[in-house]
Amino acid sequence: MSGIKYIGIIGWNEHTKILANNFHFQTKGTEILAIAAHEPEAQKYAREVLGLKHVYTEPHPLYELHQLNAVCIQSSGEYHLDQVTKCLAAGVDILIDLPMASNVSDCRVIEKQARSHPSQKSMVLFPRRYNPELQRIKKLMAEEKLGNIISINVNSYEALPANHHESPSSASKGIFMDVTLQDIDMVRWLTESEFTSVYAKGSAEQYPSLKRHNDADTAIIAAQMDKGLLVSFFSTRAGNTSDGFDLHILGTKGELRYDSRRTQIDLLGIGAEELKGAKVDYTDYKTGLRYFSDGILLSNRFEYGLDIGTAATKVAVAMTKSFILGNEVDIENK
Repeated sequence: MSGIKYIGIIGWNEHTKILANNFHFQTKGTEILAIAAHEPEAQKYAREVLGLKHVYTEPHPLYELHQLNAVCIQSSGEYHLDQVTKCLAAGVDILIDLPMASNVSDCRVIEKQARSHPSQKSMVLFPRRYNPELQRIKKLMAEEKLGNIISINVNSYEALPANHHESPSSASKGIFMDVTLQDIDMVRWLTESEFTSVYAKGSAEQYPSLKRHNDADTAIIAAQMDKGLLVSFFSTRAGNTSDGFDLHILGTKGELRYDSRRTQIDLLGIGAEELKGAKVDYTDYKTGLRYFSDGILLSNRFEYGLDIGTAATKVAVAMTKSFILGNEVDIENK
């Protein structure tokens, strides 16, 4: 490792403070050099806590900082294509927060542009891929300890930020992009299968203003994957629950339940001891950040390409379409 890797941040969301602290204070060899965000909270944090001199409301001056080695894109998905394009032109490595983009077309262009800059690293961060307990569950599934998988159910709970309660539509990328996107990727990753159809229904009882934006605070999705695997999702931003998710996998030899909020895993009916009593070290977001920092510091190759961002976005877009149209939507996998 040679010298410090200087990192810039574009945008500000609920994870950015964790990311900034991680790279500025906790990861040896990295330092935040600049932040570009219009939120007053971001600018205050950058100046007073991080002690940055380069604090901007727009990203254009950040692209001109020749000291930068990498940029973390934390902005809303509709801006990602333009920001990725300019970061690649500036010669930096890129970490993209979810979603990779707000539509499939932009995702594919981002993929293409990243391939045209092979000397630069690009990564979209799906934190659950770095959760050690989910990695163990994936191994159990691959070893067929549950037998053939019959169905998977995922329930996800994600509260709106406190400052968006009065106007939730201003904070929303749509429930399927906001909440269900990580679930989609997790199921694709665990099963190594592709979605073939989705049917989504939703309501907006707690935040009725979302209805005007073809959005919901709670949604239920029935989905099918190749090989006939059945998947159901329950996603909500309503109620007064803590953030997290639970996962139920049913196989021909038994079933598995995982609850991220109770930090608990239960195996039922398969007589295996691998996960009984296991405690979940739920630091997958920070683990994903460490994976990125190792990549730029040690020149490690990233295990996952940007195609995982495109694939998950394609399914989330199909769910949105199904919700709006009120019918099942088929998904092509080419």
